[in-house]
Order: sequence, then structure tokens, then C-alpha cells
Amino acid sequence: MNRIRELLLGLATLISFAAAHGDTALYPTGPSRDSAFIRFVNALDSPLDVLPEGEQTPSTLAPSVVSVFSAVPADKPVTGVLSSAGVSVPVKLNLAPGEFVTFVVVPGDKGFELLTVREQPKDFNGLQASLALINADPDCTGGGLRRAGRKEQPIFHDLNPGLLERRDVNPVKLSVQGFCDGTLVTAPLSLGPLESGERYTVLILSQNGKPVLVFVKDAFAQ
Repeated sequence: MNRIRELLLGLATLISFAAAHGDTALYPTGPSRDSAFIRFVNALDSPLDVLPEGEQTPSTLAPSVVSVFSAVPADKPVTGVLSSAGVSVPVKLNLAPGEFVTFVVVPGDKGFELLTVREQPKDFNGLQASLALINADPDCTGGGLRRAGRKEQPIFHDLNPGLLERRDVNPVKLSVQGFCDGTLVTAPLSLGPLESGERYTVLILSQNGKPVLVFVKDAFAQ
């Protein structure tokens, strides 16, 4: 099996296990190879099929599932086909060393669209928690996040679709609401007590035509 086919077989395994809430490596990387990190989000109302190159068995990612991050070799293309509700889109991604990529499949005029959200993470204060917001709702301009029931300065603001912003926050119990163009559009969501030294992500997604918040702790495959 060549490298690309092996990569896509690993990708299919990741998606299958992520849907079942398990962790697995996307691709075998050794300590001598520069790595990047990739995860997948199905923001559709229907299952998402991941079709590897060749004749491997397809895998399915359930709606609203966010996979773990898995290491992949940097500067090597990830290729394949994503399919949902009869619509198929070819995929080819090149990742830089150390880069974190969240690949979000969102509703679109032709069935679905792909948002590739890239991040070059920086060191953060280990006494705080690292919180990111990804705006993955194509209809949400000026997206942001604020503390529920508070009128203080937002945690994030002016974030257009496909963009990510990250900041350090105090490790406290936090409840938030999402907004678009200054108008609150989601129900409050409790993030629970955040932990020092951990990374988290909140996503604004569109479900049944309405913005919702999805929260995950940034987990890494073993």
C-alpha cells in the first residue's frame, strides 16, 4: 500500500472511531518526522461518509461529532472524497509542520461546503486555560462569544465564518452564549469548570438552520 493510500485508510479509521468516541492514530509518525495535527467536524444534519483512495471500506461520521486531533506527516497531502446525502467533494490538504487544522463540513447551496480552519498554536500560560472559538456557521457574520447573562466585554467578537481565535482564560466555571453581528443567537451553554493547562474549543455551528454552540476539550489520539 503506498503512502497516500495508507494515510487515507488511517483517516477512515479515525472517523469511524471518533463517531464511537474512541481514539486512534490517523497515521504512524515517528519522532524524526515533522508532524501536523488534524481533526474533522460534521456540521451537517446527515451522516458524512469518508471515502479513502482505492477500494477501502468507507467510514461514517455522525452529525455534530468532533473528532480528536491526530498527528499526520507535515507537507504530505491528505487526499480523498467526502460524501453526504448524494453529494461528493474531493479533498486535498497540505499541512505545515506544527499546524493544527480543523476540517469542518458545513451546509451549502450544493449540499455542503468545506471550511478549513488553520491554527499555528502559541505557548500559553499553564496556570490558565486556552479557549478557542471557531465560527463554522456560514451565515454568521461578526460571530462571537460572551458570558451568559453578562454585558461585559465579549470573550471573542468580529469572527467571520471559517476563522478561529484563541485566548487564555481563567480556569473557572464558565457559561457562554454565541452571537452574530451583536445579536445573541444561541442558548446558554455551560462549559463546566475549565482546567489549568488544558485546551478547549467552542464552535458556532448551524443545525436545522439555526446557530448552536458545540464545546469540546481538545483531545489528541494516542
